[in-house]
Amino acid sequence: TIDLHLNGSFDLFGRQHTVVTGVDWREIVFTQYQMQTDFDQAIPPQTVYNFNPGAIPAPSKVRYNRGWLDYGSFQEGIYARINWSLSDRLNLITGFRNANYDYESPLVSFDATGENIVSRRLTKHGEDNILTPYVGLTFTVNPQWLLYASLTDIYKAQPNRLAAPMPGTPLDAVEGRNMEVGAKGDFKDGRLTTSLSLYRIEQTGEAVRDPAFNSTNIGDFGLNCCWIELGEVVSEGVDTEINGEI
Repeated sequence: TIDLHLNGSFDLFGRQHTVVTGVDWREIVFTQYQMQTDFDQAIPPQTVYNFNPGAIPAPSKVRYNRGWLDYGSFQEGIYARINWSLSDRLNLITGFRNANYDYESPLVSFDATGENIVSRRLTKHGEDNILTPYVGLTFTVNPQWLLYASLTDIYKAQPNRLAAPMPGTPLDAVEGRNMEVGAKGDFKDGRLTTSLSLYRIEQTGEAVRDPAFNSTNIGDFGLNCCWIELGEVVSEGVDTEINGEI
């Protein structure tokens, strides 16, 4: 992850406000191989009730069959946040992030020796100009207590989840919003901190397994099939935390 940003301030309506602008770049990649195990001798039948691992012969060879080299997601974006000082105690925070998202799944296949690559395929999926705004409000009750409220949009791409029928098509992104209100306390010069928050998360399109299909890895067209999209899912709860230093 690379993050470059600038901090500044400006005067408006007789008060000073702060602003942060920046650009960021994120890369999350993995490498995965599928192995092939060869046996010169036949493997005797086994059951879960009478399993004898000693009866299974040693493999004559374990070799590469397929591989996904450096598959994963790449993001680049710009963001900004302004802290509007409405009064000595009240602050309004507004911001956004605009990002481009790319997903790559390069598939390679090996020959019978497992040493030489005989074919390559690359699947790519991208989405541009993903805008996620943010707004928050803070109120300082006294030097120890702070009240806050926030609203954030949710956008989570999931192109590695494929929808039926085979070979599958990428699901749409998960979209929603996160709402939170709470209070934070700071005592003993920061040696004791507390927080209490109420939250509500609304999401649409989260992937779950399609019961009509077995889980199948499909390197040519993505990673895994098959999935379906949930409707709206709402999570609500209370979160409390106390941290102390002895």
